Amino acid sequence: MSSFFVVDEMLGDVAKWLRIMGHEVRYKRGRSDASLIELALSGGTLLTADTDLHDRAMRKGAESILVTGNTTIDKLAMVFIKAGLRPRLEDTRCTVCGGRLRLAEEDGDRRTTWYCDDCGKIYWKGSHWKNITKTIRSVERRIAGGSR
Repeated sequence: MSSFFVVDEMLGDVAKWLRIMGHEVRYKRGRSDASLIELALSGGTLLTADTDLHDRAMRKGAESILVTGNTTIDKLAMVFIKAGLRPRLEDTRCTVCGGRLRLAEEDGDRRTTWYCDDCGKIYWKGSHWKNITKTIRSVERRIAGGSR
């Protein structure tokens, strides 16, 4: 499997979650199909819900996964199964730009904060953290159940 994912515009939710789980993701709205295929050919794996785009990428020799599913959990499970990866919460990346996060402050019981090396966005371990871990557990259960 390649070293990064190239995600088409229809799968922005998948791009965000893959970044949360530490994967390098090339995602930008408005990219042409040709540029997505070119990125995949440069060492990435294209993730798309577009059958035509998937077929064209495969014909050109690019790695591509046709992502189907009704929910983000379904889509993520399919990506992890087909890519031979496991969901994790290590080396989390910025959900906006994909940059690496660095620990800014760790204060025991108080709020731990991180910042993005690239865009400067600040993150913290707040109440949303429970939803993040719940989503990862749901993906793990779906994978264990043999989703697609």
